[in-house]
Amino acid sequence: EDAMKYAMITGARRIEIRETEPMPAAAGKARIRIKRCGICGTDFHMWEDGETYKGLIPGHEAAGVIEEISSGYDGPLKEGDRVAVFPAEPCGDCQLCRTGLRNLCLPPGSMGLGCGLHEPGAFSECLDFSIRFLSKLPDNVTYSQGSLAEPASVAYRAIQHADLNVGDGVLISGAGIIGLLCAQFAKLSGAAYIAVFDIEHERLKLAYDLGDVTESFDVSSNQHPEKTLWTASNGGFDCFIDCTGHQNAINLGISVLKKGKKMVCVGINFEKQLLDHVRIVQNELEVKGSFGQVEKDFDECIKMIGAGILDVDKYISKTIGFSELQSCFEQKDRQKGTDLKVLLDPEKD
Repeated sequence: EDAMKYAMITGARRIEIRETEPMPAAAGKARIRIKRCGICGTDFHMWEDGETYKGLIPGHEAAGVIEEISSGYDGPLKEGDRVAVFPAEPCGDCQLCRTGLRNLCLPPGSMGLGCGLHEPGAFSECLDFSIRFLSKLPDNVTYSQGSLAEPASVAYRAIQHADLNVGDGVLISGAGIIGLLCAQFAKLSGAAYIAVFDIEHERLKLAYDLGDVTESFDVSSNQHPEKTLWTASNGGFDCFIDCTGHQNAINLGISVLKKGKKMVCVGINFEKQLLDHVRIVQNELEVKGSFGQVEKDFDECIKMIGAGILDVDKYISKTIGFSELQSCFEQKDRQKGTDLKVLLDPEKD
């Protein structure tokens, strides 16, 4: 057997390439030869911190081909199948799992991803993963598209929570991949006006160019963003989706939301945030959290990509090999940049 290459966090701002001898796949698992793995903001924060995640292989937005299946499996998947990895591993029989909130079945203190946070992730040539959390890719869905099923299904779940109606005005904070996927889903849901705001001018230009956003607003240079958004939306928005987790962005959204309407919070911030409580109460605003995805969201996104309804190719900025990982993280650190989604191809080097 060839030695298997993988990337491991070895300290603050350090990711290094290592090799190991592969072992046979454990019971209930399949060995997947990873073809693409998306690089996520979570991976970047783990790299930045380093010490907490020392010794971990990151990566949870993965697609590849099944190379080996442990004995005793008699389900529909077989060796040679192309699959996307559903990265969380809900237990299946707790109260949350039984009531459909499988995305909230988490190990204590976890961010909800087994793969790449608590056990080896997919920045690797091969990954052993529970076979029941693999989704077969349709023949016309590429590995790159398959690796985007994970971020797509995060946005898809948020849009389900938003309960949009045809003709709605939707405001999104944060022009990153999740924000822009939310914009595409909002458009597919029939929203008539979709605005996104951010503090990164280049990102906003890109957001507009990708074609799902009606207007984009740079709030870093605007003295009165509230007034601007109020006017642009013709008297307020029907829904606000926060993809930043920052109080300034959240409160700006709250300030231009019509009375009795809903805000969906997708962005995560581990610091406590101060929110405009009075406005939430007086305007009877509904605040809904949206976390990760369940298998149904994930499979639905794969179907939509296969059917040509959901376009994920436009978010892919570039594909890199192992040797470029460290410099890719350093570059992201230096300048926020316009890279929306960088993919790792373990075979590229």
